[in-house]
Amino acid sequence: MTKFAVRTEKLGKMYYLGALSEQQYSGYDILGFNLPMRRLWPILFNDRQLDPNNEKAFWALRDLDLEVRPGELVGVVGKNGSGKSTLLKILARVTEPSAGFAEVTGQVGSLLEVGTGFHPELTGRQNVYLNGSIMGMTSEQITRRFDEIIDFAEVERFIDTPVKHYSSGMYMRLAFSVAAHMECDILIVDEVLAVGDFQFQKKCLARIEKEVKSGKTVLFVSHNTSMIMQVCTRCVLFEGGRIIEDGLPQAIVESYISRSSPVHFDRSFEEDTAPTSEEHTFRLRAFRVIDAEGSPKAHFDVKEPVIIEMRWDILSSRYPFDVNITVRHESGVTVFTSLDNKDAPWQGQPPKEGQYTARCTIPPNFLNEGLFMVDFTISTRVRATEYATCPDAGSFYVVDDMKNEGVRGDWNGKWFTSVLRPQLHWTHFEPTMLPVTKQST
Repeated sequence: MTKFAVRTEKLGKMYYLGALSEQQYSGYDILGFNLPMRRLWPILFNDRQLDPNNEKAFWALRDLDLEVRPGELVGVVGKNGSGKSTLLKILARVTEPSAGFAEVTGQVGSLLEVGTGFHPELTGRQNVYLNGSIMGMTSEQITRRFDEIIDFAEVERFIDTPVKHYSSGMYMRLAFSVAAHMECDILIVDEVLAVGDFQFQKKCLARIEKEVKSGKTVLFVSHNTSMIMQVCTRCVLFEGGRIIEDGLPQAIVESYISRSSPVHFDRSFEEDTAPTSEEHTFRLRAFRVIDAEGSPKAHFDVKEPVIIEMRWDILSSRYPFDVNITVRHESGVTVFTSLDNKDAPWQGQPPKEGQYTARCTIPPNFLNEGLFMVDFTISTRVRATEYATCPDAGSFYVVDDMKNEGVRGDWNGKWFTSVLRPQLHWTHFEPTMLPVTKQST
């Protein structure tokens, strides 16, 4: 049995920035050498045609080593320009590498540009056959799966209508359905689920999971980290054309988020830069995430409270106001919004001018592990435009020391991938006897 579905060794892709006439290529790009020669070329000639010192040279990928086993669903994350799409285009044979080699075992199906090859004047039926042929399917294969493709896309009523009359959603559903039903061994998916309604996204993810269960290998690029954690069994993080981390999806996503959004747990604002309301009634001054002793910190155990402390100025005693925080998970899910409208001593009356401080306590055994971001807002109900807000005012991590306390109990495995992990009260009852049934002889 083949030990890998995808394998790269010292893989690199270099572009020369500038006009097309100035682009340069390696020798095997020009001569069209096959895979064995591609492996030998960098060793024998050290890619002499490539000049990495050229000021116009740009390495989209560099020295990339990756091995993916059959049946894996590998998520690929990283900032724009980190090399993710370049790797997929090389694996899909859309572009050639400049150094090293990439090897795939089996037929590759790619969802890099959903809808590429659709002709607006042709009907949906005609475009299914046209697009399927472009993707490498035979007419017999398309016919065999035609009903399944149409049923998945939910466009049966309009299948003989020119696609120029389709809505963008119908067009996208049909294009994805054709690509998703290709008969291939390796499926490459590049950010094609960024569009479409929620129900169709769920349907697409279910389809991808079904393909993996049938034995297909899937490489899935997405900026939607929630999807990555939901469906992938492994994840790699790209940065600067290289893979810098490889492991379980949740750990890699946490690393990706922390690199993209550094943790801020103790912030203050100068008077001239502080977020201020339209009429200069409020001015935000400080935001801290502190422990029970009042010390600012970035990491909290799941079994300890997280205290959000805010400080602001009242510049004009004009309106009653509310303070609220919104806590968001690294996956993009809004966990909760909390308002001080029941606890504040200034409720229902314009407060005096001065500096105010409030604390909001998130109880222990409530949040799951991960990175959480906090938005901080002061607003008045009397005048909708009179508010001061600080999106991403601060952030903090929740971690687990794996001790058998709190909600964990005697469960020693990794906790489940939920945003919350509250310690709830359970009631158990004595078992009842099952009725005795006579077996027929």
